[in-house]
Amino acid sequence: MSSGKILLIILSILLAGCAQKTGREITYLMWGDINEIKSVEKSLAQFEKLHPGISLKVIHARGSGEYRTKLQTMIAGGIPPDIMYVEAADFPGFVEKGIFYNLEPLIKKDKDFRIEDYYSSLINIFKYKGDLYGIPKDFATLVLYYNVSLFRKMGVQSPGRDWDWNDLLEASRSLTGDLDGDGRVDQFGIEINPDVSRWAAFLWQNGGEIFDEESERWVIASDDYLQRNVETFQFLHDLIYKHKVSPSPSLETQHRLFEGQFETGRVAMSLGGRWKCLAYKEIKDFQWDIAELPQGRKRASVLFTVCYAISRDCRNPEEAWKLLKFMAGKEGQIETASSGHAIPSLIEIARSDHFLKAGELPSQLNHIANLRTVPYARPLPAHKDWPLAQSIIKKNTEKIFVNKFAVIEKVLKETGKELKSLSAGR
Repeated sequence: MSSGKILLIILSILLAGCAQKTGREITYLMWGDINEIKSVEKSLAQFEKLHPGISLKVIHARGSGEYRTKLQTMIAGGIPPDIMYVEAADFPGFVEKGIFYNLEPLIKKDKDFRIEDYYSSLINIFKYKGDLYGIPKDFATLVLYYNVSLFRKMGVQSPGRDWDWNDLLEASRSLTGDLDGDGRVDQFGIEINPDVSRWAAFLWQNGGEIFDEESERWVIASDDYLQRNVETFQFLHDLIYKHKVSPSPSLETQHRLFEGQFETGRVAMSLGGRWKCLAYKEIKDFQWDIAELPQGRKRASVLFTVCYAISRDCRNPEEAWKLLKFMAGKEGQIETASSGHAIPSLIEIARSDHFLKAGELPSQLNHIANLRTVPYARPLPAHKDWPLAQSIIKKNTEKIFVNKFAVIEKVLKETGKELKSLSAGR
């Protein structure tokens, strides 16, 4: 055989291999810090070993804001990722535009996949017109992180399940102080984050509301809820300016006062989701733990969740489904549980030692507090206008947190007017 024919055969083999790899390549768009990226890449490497015929192209974004921009750009450019993360808040707007692949046919064909194994409250978030378009990747609930060592030092009892707002205030007072005697508070009992994903829990606990799903109205300033909403914001405002047990967000902006202050031991309590464990596990100077939020008129918390979705334009939906099923299945969920970055959406794994005794986190943590929060945790409004509404709410309600003399009722009424114009413009 001539050298020319041999070269032609080799070239044909190489081209065929490249074509096969390109044809079965799955693009996977994700966000996360370095800890989450390491955890996810570990699972993806395991998948590639089990499926050598499928190649993965992983695209990272640092945070959810950067991720959202990148996803929107890829969709607008006609090159959407095959598999993508979708936050619950973004899901309604995307699914109405027909961005996602309907998973029902894939699920019905797959005898090994049981949707009943997942938390139903998560599954329902990612349905549209009765069909499922996303499988919950993982989730978190808003909980209270606290400095155990500081509580002990100051003689304050640890947060209990029966804690209410008054208990939170009294503990915060006891934990706040001037450590160096210069006349300025430099140790705070709690940090109040002005983001809607934090104060919404207090609003709901007090019987307030942002959005009425039945009427599809923004009700933050409606007559039905205005008084309860004002009471809630007044309580949070007082923690900062009247009782001075929380640093002011205005100081945070100017001096980065409480950005990361829980880790330094200068703030005794902080609200956050499971993802906080990734940063807090590096703390060496004190012991910390997890508790349920204090309750108001009732219990309430915020539910954060993300799904895996497949693009409607995916060339290889069967292969994409294999990857999605793996990441949302036991193997991927065990990695999620063990790493500490989220609560597994598979009930079996969430209740297992993989989560309750997460190997990469301090052994004494009260992980069960996360699961106890699940029955009363709620997602932020699931509406296609939520991203726009959220920006309006954020712009206005931040005035309450950064201004000592804010007139709360006036701010909420202004917010209501802007939201009403948003609804009218639909």
